[in-house]
Amino acid sequence: MNEFQAHSDVDKLIGAPNGYYGDECGGQLTRALTEDPNAIILLDELEKAHADVLTVLLQAFDEGRLRSGKGEVVLFPNAIFILTSNLGAAYIEQKSAELQAIHNLDERALAESQLIETRLKRTILEYMKRPELLARIQRTLLFLPMGIEARMKIVDNLLVKFRNDLEVEEKTVTWTEDVLRLLANRGGGARGLENIIEALVQPMLSDHDLRRGQALQLYVAHGRLQGRIQE
Repeated sequence: MNEFQAHSDVDKLIGAPNGYYGDECGGQLTRALTEDPNAIILLDELEKAHADVLTVLLQAFDEGRLRSGKGEVVLFPNAIFILTSNLGAAYIEQKSAELQAIHNLDERALAESQLIETRLKRTILEYMKRPELLARIQRTLLFLPMGIEARMKIVDNLLVKFRNDLEVEEKTVTWTEDVLRLLANRGGGARGLENIIEALVQPMLSDHDLRRGQALQLYVAHGRLQGRIQE
């Protein structure tokens, strides 16, 4: 919701009134829901939205309909809204170990998770000051920091894609589990891992002048990513 931080950005959601600049374009939200009343709408980083934008969303959640800038009523009683927020992210990371224990069906962990969720909702409420909006959210999901195994799996998938692209040119790349662990520990989230592949792995193709029929073997030595050519 980074592009909806000003009062005037309400028009981006529901469209400008007749006679105003851009009124022929309609709003991003009302246009999407007119085309598909059963749509799944993702509102990313809700905390960045202006208070007036939240008021529009409150009407949408409460009544399942919106009045566009032109005065037309858009109905969407079966639409699903998914909201994301980074509020409380640091606290979630701090409590990630306790939250991970929920998967073991530990009663104490379940009770702890309820306390954590209550605190997070209080944090969101203090920031957004819209209890009526939060009251209309049917379910809250906490996204925990990825563990090393999950990050290694992402790195593996990225390297497989990288290898598939190389095989078009009759080249390939191999790697060890140590490589996956090293890269996984450097990249953070999924986007960060992609950046790590681009920054550390891709330049090795030119550094080693990889040619047709050759393989670039990735390995770890002295805590650093290394590469060598295999015929």
